[in-house]
Parts: sequence; C-alpha cells; structure tokens
Amino acid sequence: HHSLAENLRSGRRIWWAYNAVHRQDLQHELAALRQPTLVLNPQDDLWEKTRAVAAAHPRFAYAELAGAGHGVFHAERGVVSRLVREFLDAD
Repeated sequence: HHSLAENLRSGRRIWWAYNAVHRQDLQHELAALRQPTLVLNPQDDLWEKTRAVAAAHPRFAYAELAGAGHGVFHAERGVVSRLVREFLDAD
C-alpha cells in the first residue's frame, strides 16, 4: 500500500519515470560500469531477467533473495543490510 500511495502521488505524470526507464539502454549502461557492483535479486516479476542480466556481467557480485518480493528493502532489511555490509567490507 505504501508503493501504491507513492505512485499515486505522481499524478498524471506517473508514466514519465517508467518511460525513461524503458527508453534506457540498460545493457550499454551496465557494461560501462567500472565500480564494484552488487546486484540484489528479490523473487519478484523481474527474478529471471535480473538473474540473466547478472550472469551476463560476471564481475558483478550477485545475491538472490528467494522468497522475498516487492518491498524487499523494508521487509528483509536485516538480510539486505548484511549483504550490503559484506559487499562493502570485501576487498
């Protein structure tokens, strides 16, 4: 319900963000990343696509969050914070 409220706050321009995302050349942008990157993959509607993108970029750190879905940063904040901390502390 929090997500719905935030989406409704955008009013008639809600489509702008979605349009910008879908017009972006994601593969090009990901290939251009040079800094260490952690990909967190909750089990939501992008589960398989995120897995495939991460596999195409083996230098990325990757963690699947099976059983977690939308709202993962709130619902699984302990797990997410542990994964991010481990990633940031790694040499």
